[in-house]
Amino acid sequence: MCRWQRILSIAVGMILLGTACVSTGPNPNKKKKTPTTNRLGYVMPRYNFSLDAEFNPRTARILPGYTGLTVAAANKDFRPLRFRPDKDKWRVRARGGKWHRALVEMQYEAPESWARLHPKVQQIVSYPDTVPPGYTQTFKVFIPGEHDLTGFLAIEFYSGVLQKKFTFTRY
Repeated sequence: MCRWQRILSIAVGMILLGTACVSTGPNPNKKKKTPTTNRLGYVMPRYNFSLDAEFNPRTARILPGYTGLTVAAANKDFRPLRFRPDKDKWRVRARGGKWHRALVEMQYEAPESWARLHPKVQQIVSYPDTVPPGYTQTFKVFIPGEHDLTGFLAIEFYSGVLQKKFTFTRY
């Protein structure tokens, strides 16, 4: 009888110890924080899109009084990448470190200058509503004033749809 009591107490102790170890493990309900900073051209984890941008001095001044930056949004997801022109916010960090606010709806911000553009050019540089799965859409964001954005450091994008801020750095 004494032997069975000892075996039983050891078995109960092992079960209690195993239960304690399992219950104090990592919390499966806790969400991991997804990074929202990446390099230009790299796919943002979990969101499956990437942004790339280029400053070309020859095409930057197509609207008088504004500096344009060409942006390419690549959708690597199976769902459309949606944009909200009224809620999205863009900023560009120049080589000197200063952030510049960028505008996307130029047909409302500067209707006189926008009307002077050829309709095909308007279509090419206008801000998209969606990027279909597997596609890349190029457009321009415009910074008020004349700026030299050669060697800009970063581009920041606040998505009104996802309600997240994404930063894409050059290096």
